[in-house]
Amino acid sequence: RKQIRDLKRLRKASADKTEKANLKKEIADLEAKLGSGDSGGADFRDVTADGGVKIKVLKAGKGFKPAKHATVEVHLVGTRADGREFFSTRGEYPFSFILGDRQVCKGLELCLMEMSVGEAADVILRPEYAFGDEGLHTVEEGMSVVPPKETVRYAVSL
Repeated sequence: RKQIRDLKRLRKASADKTEKANLKKEIADLEAKLGSGDSGGADFRDVTADGGVKIKVLKAGKGFKPAKHATVEVHLVGTRADGREFFSTRGEYPFSFILGDRQVCKGLELCLMEMSVGEAADVILRPEYAFGDEGLHTVEEGMSVVPPKETVRYAVSL
């Protein structure tokens, strides 16, 4: 994890686009290793069997597991591969939505249906389960919040 943080600092400080791209790939590779448990038991569980959605339970829940079409309230902190936050409910009201109504990305819905009420987890989503080839853009300004084809991470509390 320290190596990833150091690489992110280097990437941020670099002015060379090629070097930034190479560092981004190296960071993604290291994060994938962490997510697959290859670095000393990271305790991530593969939700989708293809490695696209991984979840690590940080705090066990004691409630029920929500099903599709259930209304859920979650606290989320979403971070990009470079470590920058793109979404957070920290210090705010929880985000409330109906599972299955496509109000959040596919991978996040899959994870929430695996979690119990009261559970907190770290979630890693590959692009095809996050924001895919499109990325995520702000509605007001059309700015890219998450670039296309980027793996994202969420801290989730259900």
